[in-house]
Amino acid sequence: AAGNVAINSALPRPVTVAAITHSGAGNIALIHTGGPLTVDSVSAAGGTVTINATAGPLTTGAINSVNGAVTLSSTGGALTAEGPVTTGAGAIALTATSADVNVIGALTAGGVSNITLTTITAGNITVAGVVTAAGDTVTVDSAGTVDGPGLITAGTVALTATGAIGENERVRTSAGSLSASSTAAGNVLIDSTSPAAVTVTTLNAAAGSIDLDHSGGGLITFNTVTATAGSIDLTASGGGLTVGGAITAGGTGSVSLATLLAGDI
Repeated sequence: AAGNVAINSALPRPVTVAAITHSGAGNIALIHTGGPLTVDSVSAAGGTVTINATAGPLTTGAINSVNGAVTLSSTGGALTAEGPVTTGAGAIALTATSADVNVIGALTAGGVSNITLTTITAGNITVAGVVTAAGDTVTVDSAGTVDGPGLITAGTVALTATGAIGENERVRTSAGSLSASSTAAGNVLIDSTSPAAVTVTTLNAAAGSIDLDHSGGGLITFNTVTATAGSIDLTASGGGLTVGGAITAGGTGSVSLATLLAGDI
């Protein structure tokens, strides 16, 4: 049946929702304002899915929208996507305010749809699962750090963090276009695995070093790479490495460019 499903809970305690299924064309919205929220399963056939925990952590299982976007958010507690989050033709957005975002299961945005992972004010982002927006862009914007060891696959991957990127667990990407910036403190450590050609538009470490390994075998091109107070190591395995712009290591930092097995510089 058509029509929206809206559930608002203000119970002052943890709430667990076993399953919500909507087979019609409407949207599903679930808001809990009283504390932690766990949602095991949500399925929407024709609309969007919005889940919001405004006063504690949010933990989700299998979340699916066939024809709409999925938006998950938490305030004051971690957002943990344990199960798969999938859309047939819609964007996926995970946002935590003053808390971490943890991607344990797979995130898959169908069609030409984006995936965004965001922490606001404070909070780290960990990608342990597989994040895929094959037809579009994955944007990761962290008020803290960004870590792997999951794989991020998209046409474009854009990583931004106040702290380090990949310092505890290297971030793994497979994308035709890649950018990464640590704006305040920490190193930038990335493994690129795309078998096709890759253009790295920007790599920036405001107060750390940069280490990028490309093992996909295709040509990798670096446009602008800057380590204001650290060293730069760029390596391509099985393919060529092209410098298309400025590579700058500040202070006493060094620059190393290398190809392994095959490929010219």
